[in-house]
Amino acid sequence: MTYDKANEKQGVIAILDALGTQSVDKEMREQYINDMDDLLNRIKHFKEDINRHKKNYPTSDTTQKLEQFEDIQFLRFQDTIVLCWSWKTKDDPDNLNDFRTLPEILSLRLKNFFVLGLEKGIKFRGVVSKGEYYLDTENNRILGQAVYDAAKWYEKAKWMGIITTPRLSLDLSDFQDKRTNEQGKNNFGLYFQKYKIPLKNSPSLSLWAVAWPMNYFGWSNHDGERKFQKQPIIKKNEIIKSGKEKFMKDIIKGVNPSGSEEIHINTIEFFDSLIPKLKNE
Repeated sequence: MTYDKANEKQGVIAILDALGTQSVDKEMREQYINDMDDLLNRIKHFKEDINRHKKNYPTSDTTQKLEQFEDIQFLRFQDTIVLCWSWKTKDDPDNLNDFRTLPEILSLRLKNFFVLGLEKGIKFRGVVSKGEYYLDTENNRILGQAVYDAAKWYEKAKWMGIITTPRLSLDLSDFQDKRTNEQGKNNFGLYFQKYKIPLKNSPSLSLWAVAWPMNYFGWSNHDGERKFQKQPIIKKNEIIKSGKEKFMKDIIKGVNPSGSEEIHINTIEFFDSLIPKLKNE
């Protein structure tokens, strides 16, 4: 086993930890394993979706963004999943021109993955970071600055959800400010939401979090966003009500061990915090 410079990457990684797995009993074990394997197979579908988009819309702006990334790759360590998106070039990933591609590509994939997990009763808590790393999928190995940054934070939040590290949150704030100045009102809320994250054994901290609740209102992509915005107020309220009902059914699926009540409450509060934003659309 030798060091391979081709495995040196720059990009973004997400570390996602499945909650409550220690409480999976014998009767639930087979279903849990099958559901987790199915979720991981969805990553392959993400690759297929991306390649299909490139083929069908070769000159679109989104395709140009997608072309800057390698295929999504992942590692699995028991009940922890590491998802990786690498830039094809070795340019500085802090460059704003590269960074413009991040929110759309990253958040849409993570939102879909997270909600698919909830629907199957698999509840993730995790974090996203950005920077350099060494990725060796053949030997299930990853290390580097982006990994160390994420490892400090992926278990800190007291909820189900995906936060960004403080370092990445600063970049996202800068990106959002520049985007607003250039375009006026923008759809950044489709991707991430700034929120006071409840933390274990620490005061809450204002960070950007993946806006996965938007999927429950049909906002899994730009087409869903545009469709929602065209609806009359009465129809929007029906969509919001239906989305909340579905979410409340999903959040109690799977394992809900004693002591996880606060995690559930914090997750529901985050979900509810996005509803007023929808009503203002």
